[in-house]
Amino acid sequence: MNLAFNQKVLLIISLIVFFYLGLAFMAPMFMKGGYTSIATTIYEIYEKFCHQRVERSLFLMGEKSFYTTQELKMLELIPNESSENQYPEYFGHDYIGNETVGYKVAVCIRDIALYGSFVIFGFLLGLVNPKKLKISGWVILVLLLPILLDVGFQTLVEKLAIEAVPTQYINSISKRIVTGVLGGIGLVLSVLKLFEIRLTNSDEKERMTNA
Repeated sequence: MNLAFNQKVLLIISLIVFFYLGLAFMAPMFMKGGYTSIATTIYEIYEKFCHQRVERSLFLMGEKSFYTTQELKMLELIPNESSENQYPEYFGHDYIGNETVGYKVAVCIRDIALYGSFVIFGFLLGLVNPKKLKISGWVILVLLLPILLDVGFQTLVEKLAIEAVPTQYINSISKRIVTGVLGGIGLVLSVLKLFEIRLTNSDEKERMTNA
């Protein structure tokens, strides 16, 4: 009974994350279709949870999937200088895209990787008996550590404006995808680990009651 309930909870959480991520992908679709008010509303809602920085976002239905700030400056789509006094320059939710470069997804590429991997592994592991999985706390830590370290380091660089750190490293798309995917898997395993602890405690209480 407890096992079935825990599996359903994991599947429900994964479904919620799926719809959350899916709606972020609908924003550029609505822009392309001319439903700008709906798209703008989605972008405004999601900007409360994600920076939507142009150089760290996925663009759909355009010439390329990713753009650097310099490329967008050369196309005169963003100002030559950011109004934000920080390093690297901040060009976030104010720019959505256009017909030529495409329209960006309402969450950054790391969030796409994070939520996407959570959904995929959440659905897969939600259909497997958690008791048959050997979930190690060390494995979870190893999976979560890259994203925690990178986010922490990135925050430090931006807050202190440490210009010695190359922007190519800070804005690396591949780094963000890898850390996001690992983080998503780590979060799913964390949920299953909590379920495992809950089941173990429940079994122990039941044995003590029946003793």
